[in-house]
Amino acid sequence: MAETNTSKSEDEMPLYKGSCHCGNIKFTVRLNLTSPSPETGHIMTRCNCTICLKAGLTLAVPTPVTSFTLLSPLPEGTTSPINYSQYPDDKPFPGLAEYTFGGGRVQHQFCPTCGVRGWVKGVIIGPSNKDFSFMRINVHTLDGREDGAEIESLKDIKIGYWDGVNDKDGWAKGVGEKPYDRGIL
Repeated sequence: MAETNTSKSEDEMPLYKGSCHCGNIKFTVRLNLTSPSPETGHIMTRCNCTICLKAGLTLAVPTPVTSFTLLSPLPEGTTSPINYSQYPDDKPFPGLAEYTFGGGRVQHQFCPTCGVRGWVKGVIIGPSNKDFSFMRINVHTLDGREDGAEIESLKDIKIGYWDGVNDKDGWAKGVGEKPYDRGIL
C-alpha cells in the first residue's frame, strides 16, 4: 500500500465545488488530492464494472465522507443544504434520478436533466468479505476549490483499479496497480 500523509487534519483538507453539466446538481466536498487515501492506498480509483466503465467514472474518497454537502437540488420547501449524514449510504439523496442493479446496494444517482453522475455511494462486500460502506466523488465533476486556489492537476496522479466486473471476488481483491480486464488507464 502507498504511504499516506496524515499531517493534515480532515477539516484542513481543501473544500471543492462540484456540479453536473447543466448546473442542476451542486455540491461541496473535502478531498485530499495530494496524498493517497488510507482506505485504498490511492488518491483516485477506477473500476472495470460495466456501469463505472460506461459512465467513465474516476473516483476519489471524501475526507471525511460527512464533508459532502448537496447544495441543489433540494427537496421542495427546504432551503438548507443537505449533509451526507442526513442521507447515509443506504438512503438516496432526494430530487435525483437513481439507477441500481444486481443487489441494489450501490446507488448510482445522477442529474435527471443532463445525466451526469457526481458520486457513487452504497455498500459492497470489500476486502475480508465484509460489508464496506462507501461514497466516492467523480473527480470529473469538480469545478474548483472553494477558496479560489488552483485545483491540483489530476493528470499526473497515479490511479488504483478495482475489479468490480468479477462478482465472485473482485472487490475482495482490493485495489490493484494496473487495470483489470476491460479496465482503462
